[in-house]
Amino acid sequence: MIRQRGFSLIELMIASTISLMMIAALGAVMVSTRTTQRTTQTLAMLQEDARYAFLALTRDVRMAGYTGGYQLDSAPASWPPETTDIANPLHGLDDEHDTITMSGRTGGDVLHLVRADTDHAFVLDTACQGGAGAARFTLACQPTHFPLAGQTWIATSPYFTETFAVTSTDPSAGCATGSATTLTLVSDSTTACGFGSDTATPRLYPLIAHSYFVGTNDEGEPALMVRQDGTDTELVEGISDLQILYGIDDDADKSVDRYVRADQVSSATTASARAEDWRRVLAIRLTLTLTPTNDLDGTLDDRIVSGTIAVRNRLIQP
Repeated sequence: MIRQRGFSLIELMIASTISLMMIAALGAVMVSTRTTQRTTQTLAMLQEDARYAFLALTRDVRMAGYTGGYQLDSAPASWPPETTDIANPLHGLDDEHDTITMSGRTGGDVLHLVRADTDHAFVLDTACQGGAGAARFTLACQPTHFPLAGQTWIATSPYFTETFAVTSTDPSAGCATGSATTLTLVSDSTTACGFGSDTATPRLYPLIAHSYFVGTNDEGEPALMVRQDGTDTELVEGISDLQILYGIDDDADKSVDRYVRADQVSSATTASARAEDWRRVLAIRLTLTLTPTNDLDGTLDDRIVSGTIAVRNRLIQP
């Protein structure tokens, strides 16, 4: 007769211990894998946020001051207060050395940029009516973008530039009226028709001013914000600090000689002298601090990303 013998208590305890150790090891591997995956995803999102932030700033910085003609030299009364110095289309404020009174800002430097919106240009014919009254322009309607009362535009050619505010349009709804084929706008300027004997075709551009700063989005998270026409828009979530250095051309050879803070660019007391000093800026060096907003474990440190953007519009000017 064959005797059947089961496991002893000691064998069962050893087997159970080994099984528990294997389960614990597998659990640790799974937790580590999930943590690594979450960390990798968060870092990838931070890298993408940094890339998008630089992409958003690059076009404005490269085209700062572009008008299609002469540089800007005067500001309409309706221009937003942060960018009243319109002859100075690229200028900034340093958070540690300048007094910054900007609503919605939570910290970091501030960058103001002004340029023509070249995506929405109108080619003029001979329909600019000047004289003693305010300048009037008659334009062929475009379905997606057109002047409206209260906006700021530029009348420009290679030899003339004038900024003006649109005081009224006919029809008043602009080109949104289905039957409208032309649009007549009235400016607040009596000299916006001063193209004289220019042979080049004059154009109208919308004038846009962007102010970049660090604020708080609707979820209470830090974010890179842009202000246009008094409206703040979130560009990139997770940007908790913005620091800027400005590349100065000291000897007018179209190359940067040194980088300084915003408060070191100019010590002039008049707007025209400040604008002249700021025109020496040929590049800006941005440093962004990215704070993970979805770091559930709280194990990730802030990431700092830096990059330099050339003010291309100034580099190609004679």
